[in-house]
Amino acid sequence: MIPRGDTRLLAGDILVLILSKEKQIAAIQELTGRRIR
Repeated sequence: MIPRGDTRLLAGDILVLILSKEKQIAAIQELTGRRIR
């Protein structure tokens, strides 16, 4: 996703990564009955 050699991160890309990670965590919590370890 991020070109090698380019250390700049776009705010939009960071938001997408955060949102996608939160969605993954939410999905995992639902699958595991909201058990967090």
